[in-house]
Parts: sequence; structure tokens; C-alpha cells
Amino acid sequence: MSRISVKASLFYSMLALGFLTLVTGFVLYIWPHGQRAGRLIFFGIDKTAWAEWHTYISLAAIALIVVHMLENRKCVDVYVKTTLGKA
Repeated sequence: MSRISVKASLFYSMLALGFLTLVTGFVLYIWPHGQRAGRLIFFGIDKTAWAEWHTYISLAAIALIVVHMLENRKCVDVYVKTTLGKA
């Protein structure tokens, strides 16, 4: 796999996981609160499962962001030096 395809794969994976995190977070945000809220089902999934999926997807997104930053560490070094060097 070439470097370009690795970077493209990282980018599109982060984009997809970011979108899924946004969707699951929105579902959890609009989910009713209270005693009976845990028994509701949305797209065949209860609130606990939605929360677990949101957590797992978010952790996967964070892991990909770390890999992305390691892959582009030279650019990150330049950004840090230029922004903190002026302070």
C-alpha cells in the first residue's frame, strides 16, 4: 500500500467514524430521559446499546486520530514550532 493510499484510508476512516459518532451522539441527545426511557427501542437498539456503540466508535476515532498524527508528525512539528515560536 502506498503512503497516499494509507493517508486516504486514514482520512476516510476518520471521516466515517466522526460521522457515526455524531449520529449516535445525536440519537442519545434526543433520547427521552426518565424511568421508561431505557426500555425504548430505536432502530432495534435500546439506549444502553446506543451508548456503548457511541463509546466504542469514539474510542476508535481517537485511535485513528493518534495514528494520523503519528503519520503526519513532521507537519505537526512545523505547526507547533510556528505557533508556539511566536508566543
